[in-house]
Amino acid sequence: MFTEIGIENFKAFGKMQRIPLKPITLIYGPNSSGKSSLMQSLLLFKQTLEEAGDGKIVLLPKGNLVDLGGYQEFINGHDTKKDFNLSLSFKYSWAMMQWYDYIWEPEKWADLSLEFSFSQDKTGEILLKSIKTRDSLHPDPIMEWKNVWMIPYLKRAVLKKKVEFERDGDTPEVLDRWLYDLKRSVLVMDYMNLAHCLIKNYWDGYAGALNMHLRVKVKGYCDPINGHFKKTVAELTKLKKHLEER
Repeated sequence: MFTEIGIENFKAFGKMQRIPLKPITLIYGPNSSGKSSLMQSLLLFKQTLEEAGDGKIVLLPKGNLVDLGGYQEFINGHDTKKDFNLSLSFKYSWAMMQWYDYIWEPEKWADLSLEFSFSQDKTGEILLKSIKTRDSLHPDPIMEWKNVWMIPYLKRAVLKKKVEFERDGDTPEVLDRWLYDLKRSVLVMDYMNLAHCLIKNYWDGYAGALNMHLRVKVKGYCDPINGHFKKTVAELTKLKKHLEER
């Protein structure tokens, strides 16, 4: 169940506004206070999932559920330099994690949230800029994935590869489509909070299992060597004794 929705830079919403959700949630207020904008943001996501057709379309502003025009029409203040940010928090069954009881007691389970950030590039294309995960008990994100185009060294690598493709004879149309698809569909993990209890517990468990596996492997390699070494020492000792008796 969703427990909270957060909206930033969407129509009437400027700075990030977080709205708690309950099994029954009443939305009321004066005209132009953002009631419709809240519902439209959710319909925008639903519409994208159900009607986009192309898995590389990250937002579908025009459809059967809602018609928001383009990015410039629904972004706050019609300022296309702003990012549209939306977060969804929900109850997560931490019981799926084998070590959850070492972190939180069931009655204190944290909510998990996904935070989506969208932007518009110079061509007018709406891009998924980043996705963050975090829990309700810690301020810092757990992990963050970024669009390959938003990471400077990867962007430089892509443009360098484009030059190589041009030298190989690829047409501008093919290269433009390649860049277009790349910007719309490739996210790269850019951040992992190694100090976060979830990552730390997961890594500690993995590191322990890996350490045990390596010990078994090393023992498997060393045992034959040790056996051969002991056999050699025994033979040398026997030879030494035989020489002394002569």
